[in-house]
Amino acid sequence: MDRERLAAQLRLHEGVEHKPYKCTAGYLTIGVGRNIEERGLSDDEIDYILNNDVDIATSELASTFDWFAGLDDVRMRVVVDMVFNLGMPRFKQFQNMLAAIEAARLAGGRRPNDGLALGETSRSASGTPP
Repeated sequence: MDRERLAAQLRLHEGVEHKPYKCTAGYLTIGVGRNIEERGLSDDEIDYILNNDVDIATSELASTFDWFAGLDDVRMRVVVDMVFNLGMPRFKQFQNMLAAIEAARLAGGRRPNDGLALGETSRSASGTPP
């Protein structure tokens, strides 16, 4: 079977929807006729979507903030997690945090008033998986 021709045929018959909608049978559907209420998503599809979303958040941070690439792994995961969950517009509302990150960068990696270099955390404050 010619899968490329089949895919083109299905796209023509089903249409392509980038956002969820109710199909004529009343099911929540997305993409090319994908019934996500009954079929759902496979683990591979979930991982694919997650990786794309992480790439988007990471790219937005890297293109918006000069300091992002200089963060250690823990802090980088924290800010990516925040943008992933909040979106960039809401993330930018954390003005005090952003100012502190910028101040630490300008101070050569030292956080204001605590003497710890970026990358150092107390055991009780880390709270993130290895």
